[in-house]
Amino acid sequence: MTISIRAELKGLMCSNFDLRTYAPEVPDNFGFWLEIEIGQSEKNGSEIFQLFICTPKWLM
Repeated sequence: MTISIRAELKGLMCSNFDLRTYAPEVPDNFGFWLEIEIGQSEKNGSEIFQLFICTPKWLM
């Protein structure tokens, strides 16, 4: 028996700025937290995952 579940991206959020208009002051040196909501397709509810997005220069 095979069970298939389809995941769906339900949202992207950043508490520091609006992702739709964000442009870093220094394009090669920045970092920010991103929250991603993922849930089953065609169902209510989701889980929230946090990722830190950064450039290699920011890590140095």
